[in-house]
Amino acid sequence: MSAPWTLLSAGVAAAAGTAVLLAYWMHVPSDHGELGNLADVSMESPYNEKFWETSAYADLPLGKTHYFLLGPPDGKKVVFVHGISCPGPCFPTFFNKLAERGYRVLVYDHYGRGYSSSPGMPHSQDLYVAQLALLLQKVGWTHFNIIGYSLGGAITAHFAAKYPEMVDRIVFIAPAGLMDQLPAISKVVRIPVFGPVLFHTLGRSLIAKASKSNLTLKPETHEENAHLVRLNSFIIKHHPGFLRAYHSTVLHFDFCNSDVYFARIEETHTNKTMAIWGTLDRVVPYENSTRLRKNMPSLRFVSKEGIGHSIVSELPLFCVDQIDAFLTNGAALGTAC
Repeated sequence: MSAPWTLLSAGVAAAAGTAVLLAYWMHVPSDHGELGNLADVSMESPYNEKFWETSAYADLPLGKTHYFLLGPPDGKKVVFVHGISCPGPCFPTFFNKLAERGYRVLVYDHYGRGYSSSPGMPHSQDLYVAQLALLLQKVGWTHFNIIGYSLGGAITAHFAAKYPEMVDRIVFIAPAGLMDQLPAISKVVRIPVFGPVLFHTLGRSLIAKASKSNLTLKPETHEENAHLVRLNSFIIKHHPGFLRAYHSTVLHFDFCNSDVYFARIEETHTNKTMAIWGTLDRVVPYENSTRLRKNMPSLRFVSKEGIGHSIVSELPLFCVDQIDAFLTNGAALGTAC
C-alpha cells in the first residue's frame, strides 16, 4: 500500500476512534454513583409510586428498595422476584389473585428498576441476592415461599442455595441461569468502549423491541399484556438507571452456569420445587427445561402449549391455580410431569 493510502487509512481509523471515544463520553454513564429512579422522571408514568397503597421503602446499605406487601398480614408468605426489565408491578392480576387466595405477597423493584435506587456497582447475582436478603431482614421475614420469574428464577436459585433454611417451597417460572448461549448482541456489548457506546445509544430501542417479541396474545386485545408493554416501554425509555443496570447485568450475571445451585436446591428441597414454562418461550428457551429437570429430578414440572415467555401476564389465573395447589398440598394441576 502506498504512503498516501496508508496515511489516509490511519486518519480514518483515528477519526473513527475519536468518534467512538466522544460518543462514550457523551452517552455512557460512570460505573459509579447513583443514577436515580422513576421518582426523578417528570412525565406521568404507568407505574405510580402508589400503584398499591402498601407502597414502602427499605433503606438498605446498598441503596433503598421499593416494595409492596399484598394480602392478609397473617397469610402464607410468598416472595416474588421479577425479571430483568419490568419492575415489581409487572403482573397485577397475578399478584392480586394470590392475595385474594390469602397469601401475603412481597413484591419489590430490583436495583435500577422502578423506584429502587440505581447504585453504581456490578449487577451480578451477588448484588441481587444481597438486595433480597437485606430486604427480607428489614421486613422481618425469616421463612417463606419464593417465586422467581426469568432472571428472577436464577436469582431465586442463588438465594435458595445460599439460604436454604429460610425457604419453604420454590416456584421457578421460565428461569434463567441454565441457558446454552446468549444472543449474539450480548457478546458485542462486552467489547470495551465500543460495546457500552452501542448499548447506550441503540439499547433502548433494541430492548423495547425485544420485550414485545415473545407475546403470544396481542396487547391490543389483552389488557394484561397491554399493561406489561406500557410499563416495560416506559421503564426502558425513561428510567435514568435502567440502561446501566441492564448492561451491568449482561456483563456480570451468570446466565448459563447455575447448574450447581439448582442441584444444591434439589438436595435441600426434594419434592418442594415446581417449574412453569411455556413451550413457545424464545427468551429463555423451553428447551432449557430439560437441563433444569436433569438437575432437579423431584421437580414438579408444568408446561403450557402455545404460550411464550410472558406466561404470567397472559395466563395469570392458570399460574395462580398451579402455584396455589403446589403451595397448599405439594401437587401441581393438570399438565404436571
